[in-house]
Amino acid sequence: NGFVNYFGPQRFGAGGTCNSVVGAAVVAAAAATDDWKGVIDLALAPGPGDGDDAARSKALYANGDLQGALQAMPRRCRTERALLEGLTRHGESAWLNAFQCLPKNLQLMYVHAHQSKVFNEAASRRCAAHGSKAVVGDLVLDGPKGASQTQRLSATAKVKVLGNDDLARYDAFDVLLPLPGTAVTYPAFAGAAEAYASKLENYAAPKHSEYSLSGAYRHCFVKPADLAVDVVAYGARDAPLVATDDRAGAAPLDVAPGAEAALRVRFSLPTSSYATVCLRELTKQSFAKGVHARQTEANDAAK
Repeated sequence: NGFVNYFGPQRFGAGGTCNSVVGAAVVAAAAATDDWKGVIDLALAPGPGDGDDAARSKALYANGDLQGALQAMPRRCRTERALLEGLTRHGESAWLNAFQCLPKNLQLMYVHAHQSKVFNEAASRRCAAHGSKAVVGDLVLDGPKGASQTQRLSATAKVKVLGNDDLARYDAFDVLLPLPGTAVTYPAFAGAAEAYASKLENYAAPKHSEYSLSGAYRHCFVKPADLAVDVVAYGARDAPLVATDDRAGAAPLDVAPGAEAALRVRFSLPTSSYATVCLRELTKQSFAKGVHARQTEANDAAK
């Protein structure tokens, strides 16, 4: 039956402030508020994943000790160090300059994480209200049915809003949801406004056009292809059980049997769909980092 085409948890980061929260602040600052200090403060806010050294650095920053914060920030925290180095280099109030010291792809990662969060929330609310079927007010591609069903579509894609007369021709795998932006059409299903409650009012940023967002479309549901599942008996806990990209051209894996057992899952997904989300739906388990750490600890204690 497929699964909801959520963006995976790696899109949002594992420590500090969620990438989507920083991204929303970036878009708001670029489009209207000019509050780049707020962006930096969010990126340097304490988080549950901070080690003692990073936590100390962030506390020093919050207390206005920029030099002390930079000296205390561990080198593994490359994003935080880059921001602190930018403030040191350009001036303690040069918030925008400091943010733009980050690599451009990282700057855009934040704003795209905001779009992804809005999409995930809209997908959850739409599916809770209407299930896995096409309904009046859904968006679909306006063209030959089945065209580009495995792609993320740009804001220029031609879409239509479904009416009653269209429902017999479309199913859940035709349904699109927009990532927010200036050029997309939003759906009109019952509850659509609530589904998109977390989108911002303005995504146009004439003064900072690199952070303007035109939007895009993404399929609400996706179905894995070539799905195969088997149980593998193995001995060594660190033994490779599947061939990965870094083993291209290597000899086939020869797994030595043993007392351990693993569930091996193979499948193919369209571009930009997440294997972590597919596995989460198959196993009905959380893929949060903390959950897996606790599960590993429990398994080790039981042996």
